[in-house]
Amino acid sequence: ITYLAGFILIQIGIGELLITTLLPERFYAAIPQFKILSIGILTIPFYTLSLIINASGRPNKVLQFITYAISFTIIAYAYVAYSGIPELIPLGLVLYNIVYGILCYLYIKSNFGFPVSSIFRALRDTKHYINSNILKINK
Repeated sequence: ITYLAGFILIQIGIGELLITTLLPERFYAAIPQFKILSIGILTIPFYTLSLIINASGRPNKVLQFITYAISFTIIAYAYVAYSGIPELIPLGLVLYNIVYGILCYLYIKSNFGFPVSSIFRALRDTKHYINSNILKINK
């Protein structure tokens, strides 16, 4: 939930507001890069899935996924270098996050039967926690 909320806030302009309010003008050019970089936030929760893969005795599989993700990162950086568009510099890191997250998820799904709906269980759990603990205290 935190990652999704952070992403939405950055995309609707909170990131821009923070940069223009807290940083000197020379950093304003980084706003488009900051927005692109924020796309990678959405895949960070999938990183925890690599812990399950490691714990199941498959660290070589994680290394393989990292290698694929780094390959995409190198391709993205080469594209940015040839295109000459500096605003796309964060694209490499974003692609790394996306590729690594998707590969970890697909492996867990195929080997452990992890359904897509389980990712969103945190929303229901958070709502239940708020209703049963926080709102109960305020009554």
